[in-house]
Amino acid sequence: MAKVYKNIDEVNSFQQRGFFFDTNVLIFLYNSNSRYKNTAYYSALHKKLLETESEIIVDSTVISEYINRSLRIEFDNYKSRLTDKVTYKEFRDSEIGQKKTEDVYYVVNIFLSQFNVVNTIVADLDFESVLQVDKLDFNDKIIKHICSTNNYILVTDDSDYKEHEIEILTNNKALFNVK
Repeated sequence: MAKVYKNIDEVNSFQQRGFFFDTNVLIFLYNSNSRYKNTAYYSALHKKLLETESEIIVDSTVISEYINRSLRIEFDNYKSRLTDKVTYKEFRDSEIGQKKTEDVYYVVNIFLSQFNVVNTIVADLDFESVLQVDKLDFNDKIIKHICSTNNYILVTDDSDYKEHEIEILTNNKALFNVK
């Protein structure tokens, strides 16, 4: 079972550990089209981590997920205003799609200035166990591996982690009863 923390003030007791940010939290923090009730919590947490000079971490998996999810959000907004059908590839290749991609890359550069990007080495990953079907998707299993291997605390809003041995800092009420 996951060990779950909520209190932002507990951050000081984890000073020597890294905080690995999951994609969903980055979407809450950096995607202006995200409307989510827990955004204020994650914003305050992010601010506290910056103030205490804590190590804030992402990897290429999270960056890729952030870019892809942000562009999908932009695409969904774009196509909701159209009467004609348009595919994601048509959107991505269009002038507006290219502009939205530039905007997303700009935001990624902003958050990369505040985060440490760790080199994801999955050579030691037990692919046989990773390829077992459970509630975590493949990328979540990589994130879990990175956090477990490096003793990072995962900052996430994803309740799928609740059945897994990992430490989580969250405001997702579905995770609170697993402590």
